[in-house]
Amino acid sequence: MVLRRQFAWVAGGRIAASLLQALLLLLVARQAGPDQFAIFSAVFGIGVVVQNVFDLGLGTFVIRERAAARDNGRLTRALYISQRATLAMAVCSTLLLSFLAWQVDASFLVFVPLAIGMAAERNADVRLGIALSDGQAWAHTLNLVLRRAGALLIYIPLGFVAFLTPALAFGIAMGLTGICAAFASHAYIRKSVDLSGPLATTEATLRAAFPFFVNSLSSQLRNFDVAIVAAVGGVTAGGFYAAAARLTGPLRLLPQSLAVIMLPAASQPDATLATRKSALRTIGLSVTLMSLPYIAIAFATPFALVAVLGAEYEGAITAVQIVLGGMVFGSAASMLTSVLQGWGDQHAVGIISTVSTAVCLVLVGVGGLSFGATGAAIGLAVSFAVQAGLLALRLPRWFGVPEARPSTPSV
Repeated sequence: MVLRRQFAWVAGGRIAASLLQALLLLLVARQAGPDQFAIFSAVFGIGVVVQNVFDLGLGTFVIRERAAARDNGRLTRALYISQRATLAMAVCSTLLLSFLAWQVDASFLVFVPLAIGMAAERNADVRLGIALSDGQAWAHTLNLVLRRAGALLIYIPLGFVAFLTPALAFGIAMGLTGICAAFASHAYIRKSVDLSGPLATTEATLRAAFPFFVNSLSSQLRNFDVAIVAAVGGVTAGGFYAAAARLTGPLRLLPQSLAVIMLPAASQPDATLATRKSALRTIGLSVTLMSLPYIAIAFATPFALVAVLGAEYEGAITAVQIVLGGMVFGSAASMLTSVLQGWGDQHAVGIISTVSTAVCLVLVGVGGLSFGATGAAIGLAVSFAVQAGLLALRLPRWFGVPEARPSTPSV
């Protein structure tokens, strides 16, 4: 019952947030055109990678640690480290973009507000992972939905200001809402977490979080895909591929929502063979149900894409359909990742994530060079299938010995 209630909150909120984010990206894509949208998507994707570098794996680690032991020194230390890491991200990103604007092209400055907003959002998400572990999914969901709604409402008037590019308008909107989200998350933590206890060492905390860091970073390295396609296939092909990979991205929020909820449930120290079997049944049913809207949207794409984005995006139709098909495997991979991490298999999950990301970038590059956006989309879809298959191969070891579970390293 608790899991269902948590999932209802998170899934409902993320569906709303994904629709708002998709609408926002559609507006950016329509106003920018394929070539400029390719550049925007490439920089945005690199920003996501940088965001995960400075996350240090603490986002997932905090959720699992809170679920496994409600109050402990590593959890408190993780929050302190995250605070400083996100501040460092904002400063370093701003300095780097300013340097590039000075030495390369002044247009890099338009991404400074976006960099600040992404740092603030990461800070908020790490802290609100506590709410998910505590069964307060509403707090996480409300923060996310208000963040996305606010960004859309801010972008709409800014998008019609003549001297603001779509990228700058998007960055300002994300920056303002991200900062507000960070302040709200800090207020929640002050009321919910006792930070006065003894702290673990920074080294011990980062060592425990490292497998989660490997998984999250290697997964997000996929966001170099648009830059690779644009480099090998041209900016127009990059724009078509960006429409396929980025505009469908919000649809992955639903399986990711269930994955987030399944992590603390799988991390409980009293997990049994029955609960593991139940988790797999949930994954199977969820993937089946989620495949239905993906298929429906794929059939509607030839009519809807041009109507929404304009005739200049007609070349992206096949790529969008292929990516939607691959998202069925991507959904399974997201949920398998969470349950395996919760059961204690985070080291193997990190390795698999690294391998599948390498496969993704290679196939996307080869496909983009050979067949443009369509070839790149095939590469992305195949990489999802490879990741899901490798994760599934880890499952049998968790059903041979009913209560087998690697112990969490001590501080």
